[in-house]
Amino acid sequence: DKVLSLAEVEVFGTSTPLYNVALYKSTAQSSVRNDDGSFGAYKAVDGDLRPESVAGGNNNLSITKLESNPWWEVSLSSSVVVDSVKIYNRYLLHSACPGGICSRRLRGFRLEIFNGDDANAVFTYNDPSPVDPGLVISITTVPFGTVGDRVRISIPGQTQWLHLYEVQVFSE
Repeated sequence: DKVLSLAEVEVFGTSTPLYNVALYKSTAQSSVRNDDGSFGAYKAVDGDLRPESVAGGNNNLSITKLESNPWWEVSLSSSVVVDSVKIYNRYLLHSACPGGICSRRLRGFRLEIFNGDDANAVFTYNDPSPVDPGLVISITTVPFGTVGDRVRISIPGQTQWLHLYEVQVFSE
C-alpha cells in the first residue's frame, strides 16, 4: 500500500457565468402552423421548459407549417460572443410523426450564427443524426470568439414542420 499525504491543495482559475442571451428576444420564422399565432416563433425563447404534457401542446411550442426549407430565427439585439447553443426538441409520440416520434422531424437541421448584414454565416452546424437528433441538443463546437447577432435554425432540402420547444444561446 502506498500513502499520499498532502498538506495543502490550491486550485486557481476563473469562471465567468454564461447567460441565455436569446431569452425574450425578437424572433421570426418562415410560417406559423396556425394563422392565429398560437405556435409563434417567440414561444421558443420564452423560458418555458415545462413538458408539453404539463404546459399543453400550443402553450410552449414554435411550429411552422409543413413547407419546404422551414426556418426559425432569433435576433440577439446586439453582437455577442456566442459560447454555445442548446436546442430543446419536441417530445411527443404521435402517429403523424416519422416513426411515431416527433423529435425525428428535426433530423438534418442546420444551425447558423450570423453577424450584421452579412448573408454568410460565421458558424454553421449541420446535424449528423441519421434518425433522431434527440430531445436536448447541445451545440458546444462553436469556435472560441465567434461573434454573432442572429441565430437561425432550418431544415434545408426537406419539406417538413419545424418544431422547437426552446432555444438558448449562451454568452458571457
